[in-house]
Amino acid sequence: MNLFRIQSRNIWGDFGSNLINARASRVVWDRTPLELSRAGPFVPPLCTNAGGAIVLVSDTIKSLIERDKPFPMSFRNTSYEHVYDIPWHTWDMRLQLPPVVPESGEPDDYFSDALDLAPSAIEDMEATWELVPPMIPLNIVGRTADGELAWGGPHDYRGVFVEAEEFLGVYCDDKARAWLAKNVGPWVEFEAVEVE
Repeated sequence: MNLFRIQSRNIWGDFGSNLINARASRVVWDRTPLELSRAGPFVPPLCTNAGGAIVLVSDTIKSLIERDKPFPMSFRNTSYEHVYDIPWHTWDMRLQLPPVVPESGEPDDYFSDALDLAPSAIEDMEATWELVPPMIPLNIVGRTADGELAWGGPHDYRGVFVEAEEFLGVYCDDKARAWLAKNVGPWVEFEAVEVE
């Protein structure tokens, strides 16, 4: 059985992680919509929160999942708490570092250095949805040179699911990986999980 951890595209190290991914908070865990703080106005088709336990998709990808039904999935709406005017998606992603870095040199300072996007521009941004996959126990027991090592147990790991014990990540099988790779393209990466 091949399983994979779903991850955002890796560009520019921590600088890219802060620009691509959203910071997510929720007033009541698992009951209220996520409030996102992110760079904008561009919304990548798929991104995660900083820890990788939450996967967010654009409205376009949500519509494709609903149309194709490649795996069982529900969605939760999100709202934009802060959007910072950083046109990072126009920068050369082949570079080792982004062409614009905060004065301090700290990736987190993108958000203290940047101006908030105008409310009218936020209204024009593509909506972002939280994927709400089923929870299936998957005991992550360590790492190998190729990725994570897990003990699976007697469970049927299909589609996209969240590891139920520790909320360490969102995982998928081969079929879901192929669909995501085809439809999300360079915005998603997969880390192999060896299941014992």
